[in-house]
Amino acid sequence: MSQLLKGIRVLDLTRVISGPYCAMVLGDLGADVIKIEQPDGGDPSRQLGPPFKDGESGYFMSINRNKKSLTLNLKDEKGLKIFHDLVKVSDVVLENYRAGVADKLKIGYSDLKKINPNLIYCSITAFGSNGPYKDIPGYDLTMQAISGEISITGEPDGTLAKMGVPMGDLGGSFFGIAGILAALYAREKDGKGRHIDIGLFDTQLAMLCYHQSPYFIEGRRDKKPEGTAHPNIVPYKMYQTKDIKIVVAILGENFWVKLCGLLGIPEIAKDPRFDRNEKRAKNRAELEPVLQQAFLKKSGREIVKLFYAEGIPGAPVNSIAEALEEPQVEARNMIVTVKHPKCGDVKVIGSPIKIEGVKEQYSPPPMLGEHNENILHEVLHYPEAKIKKLKDEGVI
Repeated sequence: MSQLLKGIRVLDLTRVISGPYCAMVLGDLGADVIKIEQPDGGDPSRQLGPPFKDGESGYFMSINRNKKSLTLNLKDEKGLKIFHDLVKVSDVVLENYRAGVADKLKIGYSDLKKINPNLIYCSITAFGSNGPYKDIPGYDLTMQAISGEISITGEPDGTLAKMGVPMGDLGGSFFGIAGILAALYAREKDGKGRHIDIGLFDTQLAMLCYHQSPYFIEGRRDKKPEGTAHPNIVPYKMYQTKDIKIVVAILGENFWVKLCGLLGIPEIAKDPRFDRNEKRAKNRAELEPVLQQAFLKKSGREIVKLFYAEGIPGAPVNSIAEALEEPQVEARNMIVTVKHPKCGDVKVIGSPIKIEGVKEQYSPPPMLGEHNENILHEVLHYPEAKIKKLKDEGVI
């Protein structure tokens, strides 16, 4: 079976993380993704590092596979004309400029829908297209801060931290993907194009999940970070063992009984202070030292094996390197090697979306302007002489 989005063309105007990651996933699903970049340097993430391989940014290569690169000076009328020609034969435009910038460049939805009324147009901005903050720029760190996420990430002593993974940006990616796919599906039924308006602040509020409940239900304003612990489930946290740190996530009384047995403290499972989760949560200050002492007597590597054998939710606290070396990674084809035109073999993380009957396909992250001639000739049918002139004039 061919990839599910084969035949869908996406024009990716985005930079850095939120938009590029969104476009990459669409490319993984088979869309023809054309990354539009400025001729003088392209996506700023091409300069982010280390690490670099043969001068190419590992940061950029990690989130830009399955794309082609076309350099266009959109401030030049000829460059704008090329982009508008592409819009006529495309399905999706994705941009993450600050609110209003795309309109000034004449590449906003109001202009492009006149060229292609069936166009799906997705904007990913810091605060969305309206409201008092709409003109304020923002990145992952600022989104984690203003959304309250940093206030609940860190240690119980009040030491705060940002999330290691840039969820302030990636939330926009995930909701952007969902919006684009929903709009494409709706277009199949009614033939209409749509504007999808994604604000990173909105996505982070949506991803607070249950953390807003104390405020909504109890009016609480003092929610604090809890380290690796869970506010409602005990035990559900990280522990030090003889050799390594591990986590355990006990959601269910059958797991609780099994855990106490493996730790050699079966009597604790029956203790009336701890025999139900709500009691353990209430009495966690008494329970946690008992569990920590029991874990310190055990080898973490061995107890994790027992967790797996007994079906107890637990895991080692891996480094990134250790995670990538887990045998499950190879079994799921989650590290793939692509042939980069400059760097040779480059390893990237594979797609986590495994669909029955659909073969995964990967192309390397593109060099800046690598596909200029191919796109202008094969997609827009420009003659070679015209392409050469555009290149000589600095339009591409």
